[in-house]
Amino acid sequence: MDFRGDWDDYSSKFRRFTARPGVRLLLENFASLSAVQLLSYLLPLVATPYLTRALGAERFGLTASAISFAGLFAYLTNYGFGTTATRQISVHRNNLRYISEISSAILIIKGALLLFSFCLFLFIIAFAPNLRLEAGLYLLIFGVTAGDTLYPQWLFQGLEKMKLISVLNAIGKAITFLLIILLISQPKDYLLYAATLSSSQIAVGLIGIWAAWRTGIRFIAPDWNAITAQIHEGWLPFLSTLSIGFYTQSRLFIFSFFSTNTLLGYYAFADKAAGIAQVFPISALITAVLPRLTFMYSQNPERARKLFGQLYRITFLYLIVVFPILALFANEIIYLLSGHNYPESVISFRILLVGVFFALANAFRVYLLVAAGRFRTFTFVHAIGSVAGFSMMMILTYHLSYLGMAISAAFTEAFIFALTSWKMRTEFPPLSNK
Repeated sequence: MDFRGDWDDYSSKFRRFTARPGVRLLLENFASLSAVQLLSYLLPLVATPYLTRALGAERFGLTASAISFAGLFAYLTNYGFGTTATRQISVHRNNLRYISEISSAILIIKGALLLFSFCLFLFIIAFAPNLRLEAGLYLLIFGVTAGDTLYPQWLFQGLEKMKLISVLNAIGKAITFLLIILLISQPKDYLLYAATLSSSQIAVGLIGIWAAWRTGIRFIAPDWNAITAQIHEGWLPFLSTLSIGFYTQSRLFIFSFFSTNTLLGYYAFADKAAGIAQVFPISALITAVLPRLTFMYSQNPERARKLFGQLYRITFLYLIVVFPILALFANEIIYLLSGHNYPESVISFRILLVGVFFALANAFRVYLLVAAGRFRTFTFVHAIGSVAGFSMMMILTYHLSYLGMAISAAFTEAFIFALTSWKMRTEFPPLSNK
């Protein structure tokens, strides 16, 4: 057999495949996002043990709870635009005026939602005794929500300008890391830590607006019909993302009502470690390919579905290989992250990995619904999952503390996986083998 000839043939085919403009852009986007997400998590990975020693588990847990609470309002201010705007911009990527009109309407809506969120935020703090005791912390942390609202990631993602996203995020993470090392040294600095996070996020958001202007996007005063059209378009995805937020982003905040701040800190370490496993590298791949696959689906649905299926199988294989290794080295991972071997963190991390496994295994199938515009199904799956997960979270956390929280998180993702499997069989007919 001519192995050298076969290798040269495969190598030539691979080079031709990667030389295609769309494929090359996709690979560049994935590489850029992977690099920045690796940097985004390596820096906190280095900073977290330092923060643990400087702030202590109690203050670290308290701050994590505040971030969790403020993060819920980011789901409100971002509405459903991370899904609908990305999809619209991807499909109409060559019409700069249309994109400017969409962006202008969305920025106005997000600004109004941010103002409403801040008023609601103040109202809750004023009437919740536990939150009122740390009002300064919560007010400072809300800046993270404000910065996240300003940052037009949906625009850059739709335009497939992932390098720009990568650079902006990397700068923000690097500045935050340096400020933490320079400014945070003792437990009473937890307010300074909150201010650092907020100011960095707001700076990145403002730079993102400037970068959008540099790409040619201009503010075009939208009429009322354009605004209401975007509100209507984003309504179902908003319900979906809000549902997701209730059973993901709210966990640390809800857990704070059932535990001490110290135990909350232990669980926060496990949640942080599980978040790293969930975001990198699969999340980078999804962010890179979704605009391209959305555009592909609008042109050739069957081809897009086949590619979604291939990516799903690759993801599943990755999970089967990598996640048992993560569970095996849970003690070492938690020690690396927190600087201590907390048994509560290790057990929680292993349980949370089960949930992350199902979430990632389900990711490409869920985003196929987005690419296909099946927002009703997308909303149905996550709304039902949210109700089931939130109910279990409240019951099990009350009775089993951190174990209950971790178990409910894993159950929710497994339930959504099963629900999505059922809906996919009813929504999409089998593909032909041609």
